[in-house]
Amino acid sequence: MVLKDCSQESKIFRIRTYKQKYTFSPEGSNRRDIEEEVALHWEYFLRDAERGSLSLAGTDGEPPITLTLADILAFITGVDSIPPLGFEKAGGVEFLHEGGNFPMASTCALILRLPLHEDYEVFKEKMIFAILNAHGFFGNV
Repeated sequence: MVLKDCSQESKIFRIRTYKQKYTFSPEGSNRRDIEEEVALHWEYFLRDAERGSLSLAGTDGEPPITLTLADILAFITGVDSIPPLGFEKAGGVEFLHEGGNFPMASTCALILRLPLHEDYEVFKEKMIFAILNAHGFFGNV
């Protein structure tokens, strides 16, 4: 079943994006502060996708492309639908401290690695670009 129904998408992503767990640095560290801020950006990003307010302007008169929660699921897991019995393992979110302007995903391990951008608009721009240009996205091999 492809994620089309907003309430289905909402339910799935509000349960911490398929039972995800954040891998934070120790409390009180400088790294932890930015990680918590980026985790909040991630939550806002999911909310914006749920509302349909994430889009990339079209070029040469083409209409804008709107990013959906199903697109995000495909980026993280490699599938645009949830298996009937769910995923075998819980996913996770890690943070890219050693460089990396764009998010990365390990689809086999269900790990999303988020770039550290303090500004939400920059974070959102990098996320949208990466998800729409990921290898294999929209059937491109």
